[in-house]
Amino acid sequence: MSTSATGSVVDENNAGLSRLDVVLEDISCQFDVVLANTSTNDQGSFSLTYADHLFVPDEPGKQVRRLRLRIRLGQHVLKEVLQDDPPFQDLLTFDKIKLARAEAEGWWATLGTGMPSRVTKGNAVRWLADDEDAWSRVAAVIQGASTKTSKLDVMQLTIDAPAYQSDIMQESPLVVLRFDPNDKLTAVKGRDLDPDKDLRIERLLLDAYHKGAEVRIQFSKPTPDIHGLAVVGTAILGIASLIFLGGFIAVIAGFLAIILGLGTLAGVLKVYFGKEPALAPWFRDAGQEPSLTPVRVRVLHMRSNQYTHAKLVIDRGREALLLGSPFEQQYFDSRGHAIDDLRRGRSASKGPIHEVSVGVRGPAVGHLQEVFNVHWNLADPEDKLPDTPDLPAPPDHADPDEFIATVQVVRTLDSMFTETGDHPNDDGEEGVLEAYLRAIHFAERFIYIENQYFNNDTITQALIDALAKAIAAKGQLVVILFVNASPDMPWYLGWQQKAIARIVGSLGDKPEAKARFGAFTAWTHAASDAEHSKPRLVDNYLHTKSAIIDNRWAAVGSANLDGASLDFIQYARSLFGGDVRNSEANLVVFEDIGAKPSAVDALRRRLWSEHLGIADPNLQVLDDSPGKDWLEVWNRAAKQKLEGLKHNLDIVLGLEGPSDDSQTHVLAWPTAEFVKELSFSDQYDSHQAAHSHLAHLFSDDEQASEVILSQYELLKKGPPSFTFKYKKPPA
Repeated sequence: MSTSATGSVVDENNAGLSRLDVVLEDISCQFDVVLANTSTNDQGSFSLTYADHLFVPDEPGKQVRRLRLRIRLGQHVLKEVLQDDPPFQDLLTFDKIKLARAEAEGWWATLGTGMPSRVTKGNAVRWLADDEDAWSRVAAVIQGASTKTSKLDVMQLTIDAPAYQSDIMQESPLVVLRFDPNDKLTAVKGRDLDPDKDLRIERLLLDAYHKGAEVRIQFSKPTPDIHGLAVVGTAILGIASLIFLGGFIAVIAGFLAIILGLGTLAGVLKVYFGKEPALAPWFRDAGQEPSLTPVRVRVLHMRSNQYTHAKLVIDRGREALLLGSPFEQQYFDSRGHAIDDLRRGRSASKGPIHEVSVGVRGPAVGHLQEVFNVHWNLADPEDKLPDTPDLPAPPDHADPDEFIATVQVVRTLDSMFTETGDHPNDDGEEGVLEAYLRAIHFAERFIYIENQYFNNDTITQALIDALAKAIAAKGQLVVILFVNASPDMPWYLGWQQKAIARIVGSLGDKPEAKARFGAFTAWTHAASDAEHSKPRLVDNYLHTKSAIIDNRWAAVGSANLDGASLDFIQYARSLFGGDVRNSEANLVVFEDIGAKPSAVDALRRRLWSEHLGIADPNLQVLDDSPGKDWLEVWNRAAKQKLEGLKHNLDIVLGLEGPSDDSQTHVLAWPTAEFVKELSFSDQYDSHQAAHSHLAHLFSDDEQASEVILSQYELLKKGPPSFTFKYKKPPA
């Protein structure tokens, strides 16, 4: 069989495409084997050499091995070529491989079409960091869509709602989008709610409906399919191994199988056989106007154990909001992420929670409407909406806090959506992953990622490759990760620690290389007071799904950096029918270098002023410049925060000194493998990893120590909760 291969990669004009990665794999066996890799030269040519195949079967028909040639831009696969490799052939020559130049040189995701996908100019973009801002904008959009010509479309994971009462004063409010700004609800001043001034989402939607708006609301529900039965079989196999086989290995395997099988099964069945969304009976009980189309609440049954994770509120043709959070009050928070905030409602234990959402006016609204429509049309085929909606015209001006920008809407879609949209694909769509991989590959100065989950192998390898390339070229690239101390999914904390360790390990032992990467977590510190004898500490939960690269590319949306949001659900992948993934949407902004005003720079300032403890995002300390080392700024802030916690327990610090209102929230990720010290449930239960995390950080040698930590009240149950109720009228 062959021991070398040659070929070339050219564009649509037969000009060579240089600096593309070429990887040749043997895919004939159970596991794929990389034979060789290289890069295309200035003429687009490549040459590979590899070891001879050690075993060639004599049986006719099995003497040919199957090879796969991949042309990649970084970790993004641009083209795959399958080739038979028969015996008695030393040199394998591939036919000329053609690619559109835009595929090889562009930042925009193309979905393999050779053209940027869903890119529009002239959009007005509004960043909405933390749900105090995002949910207030939701209220404004719903209120603005309350006319007879309005159409309101809502796509959500969950919307908490109580039982409907004709007398609103008898209801138990659960989700409040905007609180009365003139009568603040604070830890010092708890109060009852005002039905006219504390705005609830279901009541706003009902008001819009009564004023003539068409309202559509959709949720999703996972579906146990034939492949899910394999999970049940796994559980049964585990039980059988315990009963019949015995022995230590069988017992361990049995317990693991039971946990995997029954845990997965219980989770799916709980959702699948659970009650309908709370809003459905709420609107039925609220009744309907004879002259109006009823509020439609639909549930899309997914093909397997996945969800519609994208969250949208759309005033059709006018404005779209791409949200990070479900409408559960625990997600409500402000940029200060104070420990005591009664606005988090009845179940605040997960918080404080940091979130980022985005609003847009202009043609990109049509592309987000498309996301809503393709799901709605499967949920309610009798009320079909256009697969490819018209794109609204660009707005004639930007409102305060908006920026005119070129925007791309990228999506993650499961294969159940293959027949929708303008680029049908039997494998679904991985536009979010492509967008990330392209931007990471072209990054030159800094990559900043803040995300709820960080464990995707492809993203991790892309960051490793980008850093290696920068080190080899003596470039300035640094990577800043802002991640959770306690991700809320089983195994995710361990996977995250391994991903971070892979990046650190790839940099070697040279200090100048290690200085290119930093990982950080978020914390809130409160000084002792009359009610708390010790200062308090709590890890903040990052629900954000955001990134900024080189101060010219930014992504905000619903997609986490795990398999479920990017390519395939990692849990028991072999048990599913193909690669199962959630539905996601991200909005990407890409600007020319030095764009003024810059939407990307505004997002960076807003986020980093919050995280680093800077009161005003417009201060000079956040000014960007070509040679600025932003990782050094983050390291300095984290070190200052840590030293303050170790030596000045009751002084809350911002970047420039003591500050109760704008404290620094960042601490470094420990180098110690602290996950090994945690029980299985403590690895994903809220706040349970915080103790081990801090015990290592507070020790000079990162050997776990209780000396400093014991002087704090560590909030293992999170912030206090508060039950909303309405004022009772005087008797």
